[in-house]
Amino acid sequence: MLESLAGRTIDFVLPPLNFSEYLYFKNKKYLLKNPSLHREKLLQEFLMFLKRPYIEIIEFPEDEIRLYIKNLIEKIIFVDIPSIFPVDEISLIERLFKIIAERPGILLNYNELSKELGYHRVTISNYLDYLEKGFLIRKIYNFSKNLITSEKKMKKFYPYSPVFCSYLVKEVPLSLLVENLIISALDVKYFWRDSFSHEVDAVLSNKKIILLEIKFKNKILDKDLKGLKYFLKKFKLKKGILITQSLKSIKDNIEFIPVWEYEKFIGF
Repeated sequence: MLESLAGRTIDFVLPPLNFSEYLYFKNKKYLLKNPSLHREKLLQEFLMFLKRPYIEIIEFPEDEIRLYIKNLIEKIIFVDIPSIFPVDEISLIERLFKIIAERPGILLNYNELSKELGYHRVTISNYLDYLEKGFLIRKIYNFSKNLITSEKKMKKFYPYSPVFCSYLVKEVPLSLLVENLIISALDVKYFWRDSFSHEVDAVLSNKKIILLEIKFKNKILDKDLKGLKYFLKKFKLKKGILITQSLKSIKDNIEFIPVWEYEKFIGF
């Protein structure tokens, strides 16, 4: 007699690959054993990884990646989301997604977006929520020790993965793709920005607060550290993290780490 397994399924989220997992499947994880010796190769592989975070497309050329992502996104937007949620304007969902994919980390004001697009604020909010639940975008909040205050402030939006930006015809700046990857990989919930334009890309808040700023370059200027230094002083914290292209050093209580070391902060 066969026994029914109804009700025994378990749902889980399988995120995109991390960089070390990508290197494992490429048989190049040895590069991480001596990163100072392999900086150029690591950087080259990291740039490849930005557009290949899924096992099935690791060896794809870019034109095939674009087609794969296009098919995936259009299925979610035009088939999956309308089958689950009440949607009257599917084209609006695609438009909202494109707005975010064109500018990862965009600050959105629902009222202004409502006026610009000609749809009710509630519709805008609902459709962004559908995109988030469909794992096409992610929303992060402006950090505050008061959760109600965080909810009221403007939010930042990113594609769920930087590879989703390949759905667009136009190119997205590399620095934004790297920022997108790290925000997504670390499952960041908060950024920080004040009315004077001091800003930090990511605030990791679990047992303690960790500040991350992402500057995908090797020439770091004082202005690149301005937001971190201000936040450290304001909240009386001892250390900040700056993710760079390949620099590794410490300056003014700020630790510079190369981009491929971002995984050490997963789970914070």
